[in-house]
Amino acid sequence: LSLFFGFAFLSLVLWGIFCFLWMSKPHVQGHFAQIENSISRQPWNRIDYLCIAALLLLAFILRSINLEAIYPLADEYSHLNTAKKILEGVSLNDVYSRSLYIVTLPVAFFIKVFGPHLWAARLAGVVFNTLAIIPLYIINRKFNRSLAVFSSLMYSISPWIIAVSRNVREYGYYPFYFYWAFLILLKFWENFPHKFVFSKDWKSLFKPKQIFTYLFIAFTLIYAKYIDPASTFRTIFSVFLVFALFILLKVDWKNRSNLIFAFIAGAVLVFSYRMFFNRIIISPNFLVNLSLIKELFSQNSPVSWFYNRTTSIIGLAVFAAFVLAVKLRKDTQLPLMFITAFFLSAISFSIVFNHYI
Repeated sequence: LSLFFGFAFLSLVLWGIFCFLWMSKPHVQGHFAQIENSISRQPWNRIDYLCIAALLLLAFILRSINLEAIYPLADEYSHLNTAKKILEGVSLNDVYSRSLYIVTLPVAFFIKVFGPHLWAARLAGVVFNTLAIIPLYIINRKFNRSLAVFSSLMYSISPWIIAVSRNVREYGYYPFYFYWAFLILLKFWENFPHKFVFSKDWKSLFKPKQIFTYLFIAFTLIYAKYIDPASTFRTIFSVFLVFALFILLKVDWKNRSNLIFAFIAGAVLVFSYRMFFNRIIISPNFLVNLSLIKELFSQNSPVSWFYNRTTSIIGLAVFAAFVLAVKLRKDTQLPLMFITAFFLSAISFSIVFNHYI
């Protein structure tokens, strides 16, 4: 079964590359633009909710089958033992703290509900990983329904994501948290005025939706820096940097009143760096760490995406996505925003957590 879905995943990647090559033809681009505009204006209806339900069901089935097939990995025991201690009444201050709130507490809850079974502990990660389809679908639905279904389907049947979700580790939970974070920031970016001028648009910065985003960013930074500093959750900082860049691109820098906005933005960046980023400055091993990224696309990749096959096909797909995002930037900046977030996330892992590569 896993072999079948592995080939299905590869087929979808190849189909995406074919569509990219096909769309590069001039006579196709105009026709595609007309179709894209008509589809993207379609409101949500019953079909979207049925698609989400079907994708959730498919993803859950693929992740939940025989959860006890493999013995716990070494790192899983940390969360499993901590969950056991919590259920026995041990204080949260006296237990293993890494990913305590985003992983261990959900695991403890599932064990309490379903009993002290390994499958119950792993089921928590399966549920969170499956529910990540909801924000993923909503994000891509901003383009059209076909892309939303396509991307969610690839996520549902990806052998690597399925394998990660079946372990009691934070990596299977991250899509759920990161996709919702991306969606919240995307809403903020959409509501940010185009050609922003501080003298006339400053009130838009203090609307309730925008204030909610500020609080969300502050809470996320504080959590990653002070509450859970030992986990890899702080790689989400790269997403904030991407959105900061694209927010600045919407500012009309020819207007002098925006010098005030530039001063405020600069002060916020300096404060954020001193408070949250000073410990993750680029290390002397930066070039060595970047060389590890190249290994991911080599013939003998240590973490190849499927049964030790080469990941060059995935590298080609990423390159095609980048070229297409650049070509579409005049019509919409969303694809370029997505691919930039992807690249910065990969670089963040190579710099800060090079031992995971």
